[in-house]
Amino acid sequence: MSLAVTRPDPAVPRALERPERRAGKTFPPNSWGDRLAVFILLLCPTPPFLVDIAVRLLDLVRFGAVGARLMFVPRPIWGTNVTIFTLLMLSMLGFEMVSLLRGESVTIRDFMDVMRLIPFLGIFLFGTSLAQRGKGQSGALIGTCHLLLTIAVANAIFTIMQYALPVATRPIQQFYSVERHMDVMDIQGRGFGFFVNPNVNALMTVLLSLSALPPYRLTGKWRYLLFGGLVLFSVIFTGSRTGLAMAGLVASVVCLSTGRAKFFFGFLLVAGGMYLSLDAIVQSGIVKEIFPYLGEFLVKIHGAVRGGGFDANEFNSFAARVEIWDDTLDWFYKYPVFGAGPLRDVIPSYADNYYVYQLSRFGVVGCAHYCVLMLFVASLSIRAILTRLSPYQEFGSAALAALVALCAANYTMDAFATVPIASVSLIYMGYLAMLMDIHGREVRARRLARSRFVQQSTPRAEDAQKTNGPQRRIDLAQLKRASGLPRQARPGRLPGPRPRRP
Repeated sequence: MSLAVTRPDPAVPRALERPERRAGKTFPPNSWGDRLAVFILLLCPTPPFLVDIAVRLLDLVRFGAVGARLMFVPRPIWGTNVTIFTLLMLSMLGFEMVSLLRGESVTIRDFMDVMRLIPFLGIFLFGTSLAQRGKGQSGALIGTCHLLLTIAVANAIFTIMQYALPVATRPIQQFYSVERHMDVMDIQGRGFGFFVNPNVNALMTVLLSLSALPPYRLTGKWRYLLFGGLVLFSVIFTGSRTGLAMAGLVASVVCLSTGRAKFFFGFLLVAGGMYLSLDAIVQSGIVKEIFPYLGEFLVKIHGAVRGGGFDANEFNSFAARVEIWDDTLDWFYKYPVFGAGPLRDVIPSYADNYYVYQLSRFGVVGCAHYCVLMLFVASLSIRAILTRLSPYQEFGSAALAALVALCAANYTMDAFATVPIASVSLIYMGYLAMLMDIHGREVRARRLARSRFVQQSTPRAEDAQKTNGPQRRIDLAQLKRASGLPRQARPGRLPGPRPRRP
C-alpha cells in the first residue's frame, strides 16, 4: 500500500481563516524593505527633464533597489531548482558575452545590453528570497500576491482614468512615458498606465492580474476574483491587440490547469457576455467611436466569429512588424550559429519579436538557451500543479499561465527584454523555483523519517529466533501517524472507520 507524502502544516487552516493577520506574523515580505523594493522596481517614475538618460537612469535605480534589498536578507538556500535556473542564466550570459566578442561591433551599449542578465538574475533571487523567508506557507504566498495585486489594481484604475479623463491625468503621464507616446491618448485613445507604452501596459496588466488567483483559491473570498477581473478588464482600455489575445489565452490556461468546473462555467459566461456586448456596439456602428485604435480589430473579430475570414496582414502594424523581422533576420542568415552580437549601433534595438531578436543577435544557440530556460520553468509549473497540495498547486497554475502569456507575447513584442515584464516574470519564476525546492526537501524528510521508523519497528532475525516466534508486524496506522500525515490527506481512503471484513 503506497502512502502519499504531504506536508503537515498546522498553521494553514488558521492562515486560511485570517490571512491578513497571519500575513503579519509569517510573511516577511510584508516588511517595508520588500515593499519599497517592489514598488521601485515596478512603479518608479521617470523625471521628464531627463530625456536622453532617463531609461538608463531608471533601470539603474530599479536594479539598485533590488540589489540593496538582497544585501539585507538571509542568504538564499541553493536548492536543486534554484541552482539549475541560475546555471542556465549564467550559461546564457556567458554565451552572449562570447557572441559579443565575436560579433560585428563591441561598444559600451552592446556590453550593457548583454550585462542586463545579471540584474535579471538578481530579480530572480529576490523572488526566491520571498518564498524562502515565507517558508512555503500559504500565508506567505497570500501576502506576496497582495503586494502585486495592489500594484495591479492601482495600474488598472489609472489606465481607466486615462481613457475617461485624458486631460486630467496628463501631468501624471509625463512621469511614466517618453515624449513620443504622450499623444497616444489624444489620437488613438490608448492608455499606458504606469508603464512605457500601451502594449507593455497590456501585458503587465495580464501578468499582474494572475496574482489574484492563488489568494482566491486558498481563501475562497470573492473579492480577489473581483479585483483580478477588474484588472483584466482594463486591458481593453490599452487598445492593445496583443493584450486582448493574451487575456483570452491566460483565462484558457487557468481553466485547463485548475480543472474546476466553476472556472469553465465562469469563462464561458464572461466570453458570452463580451460577445453580446461586442455584437451590440458593432451593429450600432459606434465601435470605432468608443475604441478609435481597436475598432477595426474588434470588427474583424466579430466577423470571424460569425463565419468571416480573418487576415492579420490587413493590419498596418502587423505588416510593419513583418518588414522589421525580415530586415533583422538578415543578420541571422549571415551568422546563424553564434550570432553577430547585440548590434545596438548597427540596427534598431528592438525587433517586435523576441525570438527574432535572439536569432538575429545571438543565433540558434542563444535562442536555444532561452527556450531551454522557459521549458525548465514550464516543467516546474506542471510539477507544482501535479502535487495537488497547497500552496504549490495554486501558485503553479498562476505561474504556468504567466509563462504561457510571456512566451506567446514574445511573438509580437520584445517581452522578455522589457524590464517591467521581465521583472514580474522573474519574481514568479523565483518564487516557484524556491517553492518546489521546499517541497522537495519536505518530501525527502518524510521519506527519511518513514525509513527510520521502519528500521526501528522491524526486529532483527536473531531476535526473532531467540523468542521462537514470528516477527512483529508493523502497525500501518502507527506508521502513518509517525509520518505526520493528516487522516484526510491520505488518498485512496475515505475518512472514518474502516468497514470490517466478513
